[in-house]
Amino acid sequence: MDIIADAAIDLAVRKVASSTGDVRRVLELLRRSLDMAENDLRKLGKTATAANSKGLVTNKYVLKATVETYASIHMQFLRSCSRLEKLIMVALMLEMRATKKQETTAQALHHRLHTHLGLIMPEAKCPAGTVVALLAGLGSKRLLLTDPGWRHIKMKVSFNVTVDDVVVALKEDPGLASVHSQLGA
Repeated sequence: MDIIADAAIDLAVRKVASSTGDVRRVLELLRRSLDMAENDLRKLGKTATAANSKGLVTNKYVLKATVETYASIHMQFLRSCSRLEKLIMVALMLEMRATKKQETTAQALHHRLHTHLGLIMPEAKCPAGTVVALLAGLGSKRLLLTDPGWRHIKMKVSFNVTVDDVVVALKEDPGLASVHSQLGA
């Protein structure tokens, strides 16, 4: 019994491959598509076994799930961030990769902006106070986890959204083309 049509699987794979290439995202997309198809069947008063379950999940559901996934509130917040806020998120990804830790400090991000990203994009070089203020702003949008009420260079910072979502939003910004190679996948 094929519940998900082969064409729907192919579409989900292509959609995810064009953004992150992460197989977990494909599975998440297909799971959400299946949930939508089941909800539609319930509305019609049918069950998956009563309906022709061959190809229950079609391209229509994969497209709806894709729009829902990439149009969520945190994705809108990520897309609306300023260039410097996006560069700070790139610095956070680079710092996490370099230290193999999920949490870092504003000071480490400031250093990463000056030493690494500043060579690629000069506008990444900014005062430490600006970095701390932008981190607090990203924390207020719930994109980052920051120490509450403590705006200092030693403030601890980590992502509150998946890195895959951040990569997708950053790769959509043509102004960051020079750092796309740093994002990995």
